[in-house]
Amino acid sequence: MPATDLRGPSLVLEVAGAGFEPGIERDVIVAGAARRTMEEAGNAYVDHLEHMMERKRSTIQDYRGHLRRHLVPFFGDRPIDRIDPAQVAQYLKRKRRDGLSSKTVQNHLNFLHGIFSFAIKRGWGHSNAVAYLDRPKKNRSPHQRVRFLQPSELDRLIDAAPEDNLGEVERVLYLAAALTGLRQGELLALKWLDVDLSVGRVRVADNFTRGRIDTPKSHEGRSVPMAARLARELEDLRQRSCFLADSDLVFCHPDTGHVLDPSKMRKRFKDALARAEVRAITFHELRHTCGTQMAAAGAPLRAIQE
Repeated sequence: MPATDLRGPSLVLEVAGAGFEPGIERDVIVAGAARRTMEEAGNAYVDHLEHMMERKRSTIQDYRGHLRRHLVPFFGDRPIDRIDPAQVAQYLKRKRRDGLSSKTVQNHLNFLHGIFSFAIKRGWGHSNAVAYLDRPKKNRSPHQRVRFLQPSELDRLIDAAPEDNLGEVERVLYLAAALTGLRQGELLALKWLDVDLSVGRVRVADNFTRGRIDTPKSHEGRSVPMAARLARELEDLRQRSCFLADSDLVFCHPDTGHVLDPSKMRKRFKDALARAEVRAITFHELRHTCGTQMAAAGAPLRAIQE
């Protein structure tokens, strides 16, 4: 029996058997001219997010990587309207077998969900295969307890910074990370115009990520209090620096004024921890040092989060 047109020129309903019975759900398929592969639908979705929704550059890079390295090789040229929940479940199993973490697989699922929703709105599909799947549980973290430095350990870390020009910058950088809770990229992108010594505030307006200055993680800036100790150290650092303009970076390379190399910075941080003989933490965990000290001083949890 010929297919019966139910949704205009792009969508038809396949009817098997002698006739169509109202109320019985049938498989809706997309006509050939309107079909899109995973690659075509995915690229269109990412372009939409980039140019219409103005998502962060790092997010767009991640999505294009998911599509190119994972989704397209697995699903190939299969039309997106012919991908069912069982095939998506097989994709998830394959990725876990390949060693991807639950968090990464969850990110892939979220991206896939977006592609299917985008495709449905444009008549390229009729159902979201991801909506029928159970989400994978998060892996148990190897560090169940929050890691941070006690004030005395922080002092030892600062004293253990190398006695060179870069070390003079790193000492204040470590202190700023522990007393403001700013992320590494936010500190590396911090400019002197964002440091208001008169009112004791640090304004977060930029973030250094993947080799470029971008917006902060939430797309929104914020202002955090600046301890008197940090204010004194920042004032001393500016007096010693050759880069004093408002638009200059606070924690720049002392010889060039350029952004510090994150990879080299992390290695020097690790070496300083070893010399200080304190617990091994990541630079990011200096944020925990800030949070735990604020909590110990009686700051409300909501205030700490903000």
